[in-house]
Amino acid sequence: MTAITSPPDTATLEAAARAANEVVATLEREFADMDAAIDAAIDADNPALVNRLKRRKGQLPDLINSAKADYDEKRRAFGVARERERQARLAHARETKREAIAAKQAALSPALAGVARAYREFAAEARDLAQLEQEISGRPAANEVDCLRGPAALFLAQGFARVLEWTWLGPDTERVHYRPALRQTGLQGDAELVVFRALFPNG
Repeated sequence: MTAITSPPDTATLEAAARAANEVVATLEREFADMDAAIDAAIDADNPALVNRLKRRKGQLPDLINSAKADYDEKRRAFGVARERERQARLAHARETKREAIAAKQAALSPALAGVARAYREFAAEARDLAQLEQEISGRPAANEVDCLRGPAALFLAQGFARVLEWTWLGPDTERVHYRPALRQTGLQGDAELVVFRALFPNG
């Protein structure tokens, strides 16, 4: 049974590329110093060494080219592995963010339910008040309900509109242009102020 070997990790490939590059540098330094070494051997009257050095000099260009090709291959392998690891990190980060967004979106449900319950309680109180007004003043309860419902609906509508708008402001947005005092007054301004303070507590 053939054993399955795992590919080398990025650190191993990086070390191999560095080592291959050092081989290239060593051979190039040897070639650069070769003429001086040959001259020294001639001055020392050592023909055997001169011949050996000349043969070595003739071999060095091919050795350098081969070493460069080996370095290029190892450098590419390291680059591929590094990019693969980067993509794996990004994919993991993306999955983590997707899970976080799903959790945050799920958390909107109880928050919205809380607003719905609060508005229902307000509506119940408004209907009770409208009925009392009808009994006291004779004014139709439906008219009173409309008078009470309108401002609250306007408050919520303005607040939700600003939540949907301001939440998406980038961190570099000039927030002074979104200060509620510069845009609305009354119940609409009150709603914007609530939202602004919730989103930008230090704004």
